[in-house]
Amino acid sequence: MSKVTRLLLKSKRHLQVSALILLASTLILGAMNLNLIVKAQLEPTATLTVLTSTGGTTDPPAGNRVIIVDYVYEVHVQLTATPDRGFEFLYWRISNASKTTILYNNPATIAVGYPYSSSFGYRCTVQAVFQLIAPKITLLSPQNQTYNESSVPLVFSTDKTANWTAYSLDGEQNVTVTGNRTIIELTNDLHNVLVYANDSLGNIGASQTINFTIAVPPKISILSPLNQTYTNSNVPLTFNVDKPANLLGYSIDEQLNTTLIGNTTISGLSLGEHNLTIYANDTYGNRVASKTINFSITQPFPTVTVAIISVIAIIVVFAGLLVYFKKHKHNLVKKL
Repeated sequence: MSKVTRLLLKSKRHLQVSALILLASTLILGAMNLNLIVKAQLEPTATLTVLTSTGGTTDPPAGNRVIIVDYVYEVHVQLTATPDRGFEFLYWRISNASKTTILYNNPATIAVGYPYSSSFGYRCTVQAVFQLIAPKITLLSPQNQTYNESSVPLVFSTDKTANWTAYSLDGEQNVTVTGNRTIIELTNDLHNVLVYANDSLGNIGASQTINFTIAVPPKISILSPLNQTYTNSNVPLTFNVDKPANLLGYSIDEQLNTTLIGNTTISGLSLGEHNLTIYANDTYGNRVASKTINFSITQPFPTVTVAIISVIAIIVVFAGLLVYFKKHKHNLVKKL
């Protein structure tokens, strides 16, 4: 056999071995692929349905997602919510055939697959819930307390720029304001105030309702007596109170109070200097006093004696004139 023939035979054997190796490899790969296909067909799957959300996006995105689950173990899926501008994430709503669960974590992780107590089973629905971010308003004044003035400052702040702000007093129509202000002419009573704010996206926020009380003390004006001298020991006591009072009284010369129910006359005042103060209590517990009036009582002028003296004076004058005329007449006759 020639050398060329031997080389050809050797090459042929090498080709046959290579072909056998290639065939064996193909068979092995085919078996592996078949095993994977069979395994995929036999292994259970879970379907995760992500619903579309208003105000943001999710990962996984909206749609159905098929998850291959091991026979024994469950599969954990991470959920991530991303709010749009002007929105904030609230919670995840996760439902299956038997329960609905709310999760506040973001990101959140859930289990699907074999229905262990912590798993949502082979079919579940997921939705992220978002809400509009309204301006947050902090009402600093008034506070939940009692004020002794008829005007109170309205002071508030917002956590972001507001296009419009307003307040409502006692549930009445909103009053637009551009910032802090003073609420005036409040009546004595219980009041409440609420502040609203609207941002550029149309989100409206509201503050907490503040309840407060206006309790302006009454003012007392004494009309009589005045700061003067009286010749009568009985002096009229006349006064005005600008607000309802549930208790009134007066004190003469800093003595104990005498209860009042209205205007009266103070009788039997002694001669000399006196002072008078009126007090009032209202239903809110305020106790106020008027200005103190200082006056005096003197002896009345003796009008009878003055009259007698006047008559005597007239008689004396008349008598003097009579003597004068008589004397003047006598001298006139004597000259004639």
